[in-house]
Amino acid sequence: MELRRMMKSYLLLLILGLGISATVFSTAQAADWPQFLGPDRSAISTETGLARSWPTEGPKVLWKKDLGAGYGMAAIKDGKAYILDRPDSKTDALLCLDLETGDEDWNYSYETTDKSLSHPGSRAVPTLDDKHIYIVSAHGMMHCLSIETHGVVWKKDLFETFNAKLPKWGLVQSPLLYKDMVIVAPQGEDAAVVALQRDTGALVWKSPAIAGESTYATPGLATICGVDQILFNIGSGRGTKDGKVVGFSAKDGSLLWTYGGWHCNIPIPFPAFVGNDLVFAFGGYGSGAVMLKINKKGDKFEAEEVFRYDQWRGQIHQPILHAGHLYSDNNGKSHRPGLLCMALDGTVKWHSSDIENSPNFDRGGTLMADGLLYTVDKDGYLRMCEVNTKEYKELGSVQLLGGREIWAPLALSDGKLLIRDQEKMLCLDVRAQ
Repeated sequence: MELRRMMKSYLLLLILGLGISATVFSTAQAADWPQFLGPDRSAISTETGLARSWPTEGPKVLWKKDLGAGYGMAAIKDGKAYILDRPDSKTDALLCLDLETGDEDWNYSYETTDKSLSHPGSRAVPTLDDKHIYIVSAHGMMHCLSIETHGVVWKKDLFETFNAKLPKWGLVQSPLLYKDMVIVAPQGEDAAVVALQRDTGALVWKSPAIAGESTYATPGLATICGVDQILFNIGSGRGTKDGKVVGFSAKDGSLLWTYGGWHCNIPIPFPAFVGNDLVFAFGGYGSGAVMLKINKKGDKFEAEEVFRYDQWRGQIHQPILHAGHLYSDNNGKSHRPGLLCMALDGTVKWHSSDIENSPNFDRGGTLMADGLLYTVDKDGYLRMCEVNTKEYKELGSVQLLGGREIWAPLALSDGKLLIRDQEKMLCLDVRAQ
């Protein structure tokens, strides 16, 4: 009898454990990269068994796909890579590629405005759940497509619906999934951030509008003081200090807290939650960075400044949080772009620009996996570095990309690393042989 009770208890725990696992991984298997910055938007992959050295020619190139100009990357699910493309000035397209071969399985394209943008081309990364693909164009058109049928489930003009205007560099939104909602930031006069029902596109909630310059950041998600929150940056006006970091309720969009009085110039990354109710916020073009402690007193939240780091110049990409340290592309003291490792108290552990003849990392994407950092520099070199807090240690490099503005994030799935420039995307085999 006692053994039977023990077995029942064990089975119950196993079922609960499987239930938890199913919840955590409901949108992705271990090898998937189903959205911007991977399964949990951290730019960290759990994959192991990756090579720690490369031959002279670099990792094997499995395939190449020609693309129009752009800055986005693919999302990957079930062996398929989904990437937004803009093949000409009047067409937006979603391409579905076979991850093994690079062959195009199908595409969905539609004619859109030819209104010109500074730095033309595609922008964002698609977001995938078990049934749908969510995409947002630079001109504000949002689509939900069926993975099974490839057809349109619903679509919405975010600018028209929420009374928003086209920013100088277009709308940059990689939709955020939360429960049965998909969250984007049209930054209109009617709302800064909105939550839509995944299956229908119906409005679930909209946040208050927040005055300020347009941001090019996707909303972030964090649990702070026990409350699920949407984190967002609002840009400063030119020459002003009216930038803001805000926290909205993920449940209903209400404004929970605001940190203002900050020169946040053209924010592109979203604020990074680093644990213990701490939020690290940063802007581009010399804005610097600030660490905030979010406190809750009764029903009220407030943001307390912990420290500032004025030399932070990470401009496009999220810093990667690992073992109490932030790794990011960043400018050095002499304003030479490099990689930086910083502890959460603001202490800089190392900066690659301190090394003689160090690479110019500029605004290239960075991804962490298996104790390695992969990053792309200004000249199109893919560089592999060791993750440590003592020094910048490069393990391999190879020039695989070229041209201008090699700014896209990276993606990794099943040992296959995707990188791109303004003309093509490459799939590399980075597994240990």
